[in-house]
Parts: sequence; C-alpha cells; structure tokens
Amino acid sequence: MKQTAKQHEWYLKNRERISLERKTPEYRAYRNENKKRYNATDYGKLAQKSRFLKWRYGITHYQYEILMLCQGGACIICGVQMENEGDMHIDHDHETGEIRGLLSDRCNRGLGFFDENPSLLREAAEYLAT
Repeated sequence: MKQTAKQHEWYLKNRERISLERKTPEYRAYRNENKKRYNATDYGKLAQKSRFLKWRYGITHYQYEILMLCQGGACIICGVQMENEGDMHIDHDHETGEIRGLLSDRCNRGLGFFDENPSLLREAAEYLAT
C-alpha cells in the first residue's frame, strides 16, 4: 500500500514516538501474536511464499505453479513425484540467477555437495559405473 502525502507527513511528525512505542515489550508481543495468527492461515502462508519467491528468484507463485505443472510435479533429475509443493526446491544458477527447474531435496543437496561442478559429477558417475 502506497503512502499518501498526508500519511507521510503524519509519520514524519510522529516518527520518534512511533520508534519508542515499537521498542516496548507490549508492542513486540502484540506484533509477534499477529504474525503467528497471520502465518497460521492458508492465505498467510501463500502470501509469505509469494514474497519469498519474488525476493529470492524473481518469480511469482503462479510462475512457480506453472513450472511444477510442466514437470508433472516430479523432480527433473530423479523423477520422484513430490507429495506437496513444499518438497520441491528451485534449482538455479548461482551466478546468473537463471532457474533450471525443480528438484527433490536429495538431488538439490547432491548438486550442492558437488559444488554444481559438471566435471566432478561426471567423475562421480564414472566411478559408480566401474
């Protein structure tokens, strides 16, 4: 929600008082209780996930859902079907930020343990083949 000029003016006049109020234990307890209540709702969880996806990967929740549908709800590497969307990890290039697909927890960790290095992964595959 964008602030109006009148709201901004009021905030500037009351900034010090607001700052002091927010430091009180009562305000913090009130704020924490509201956060818990909000995050316990389905809407709160969806909104929280949407904000995270936008902040971390630059995609909307809708784009995430499309990616999941395109993969059939399964890991792009091992093909294991995921029970719910929380089990899927977004695989992305850490240098460019480009999203490559959705992975299971095991595949995501596996790539991480090999530092996403293709030559190391090839060597590991050759080792397993012998």
